[in-house]
Amino acid sequence: MIARIRSVLALSVTLVLLSGCTLLPERPTKSTFMLTNPDLSPKEQPPLPLTLRVLTPQAESPHNGASVLVNPEGEIIQAYGGARWVKPVPVLIRDHWVEGLRQSGFLKAVVSETSDARSDLSLASDLTRFQLRYDQGEPIIVIQLDAQLLESNSRQVLASKRFEVIHSVVDKPVESVIAGFGAASQIATEDLVAWLGSVSLGFHAGKDPARPPSDTESSTRK
Repeated sequence: MIARIRSVLALSVTLVLLSGCTLLPERPTKSTFMLTNPDLSPKEQPPLPLTLRVLTPQAESPHNGASVLVNPEGEIIQAYGGARWVKPVPVLIRDHWVEGLRQSGFLKAVVSETSDARSDLSLASDLTRFQLRYDQGEPIIVIQLDAQLLESNSRQVLASKRFEVIHSVVDKPVESVIAGFGAASQIATEDLVAWLGSVSLGFHAGKDPARPPSDTESSTRK
């Protein structure tokens, strides 16, 4: 009798599996988003004979993942439900910078850390903010990075600057939020390219653009 009951149970489980049913709850589907490509005008002057290597920004959790982050209140950071980036955020930013710098055309070549090409300069950075935040109930995008321009061979810091962008989001649906991240990233890349153009020119001219730590540059755009 017990053997017969076991046979019936085994047959029932087999039929459930064959029918495609599952006892586990289905995971909600997530939309995967790309960051809008930058749009920079090429510089009119000939490119400097320098190659820049853009390193992937350093970031701690949760900013080193692919979640779209939201800071609803206080110090709480959550993942935006139903949405994620196609790549980890530091890689998204690196690729955005590489494309923007190439579009500007003020350097002979711009490569990422995955390239075997030799470089004169290296761009290192630390990512501390890349998230949606609510300011008195209004959604805003906040990006904050600390960038350092290095001489590739010696690793000497030639210049450093903090970039901070605060950009309002026109609406709350996820598509508007993603568009807001794209617009804020465009501003950050424009600021980065302008800064690098200045310090790279100084480096090429044989000047030392390095400044004391107490005079480190910083910029915030809203």
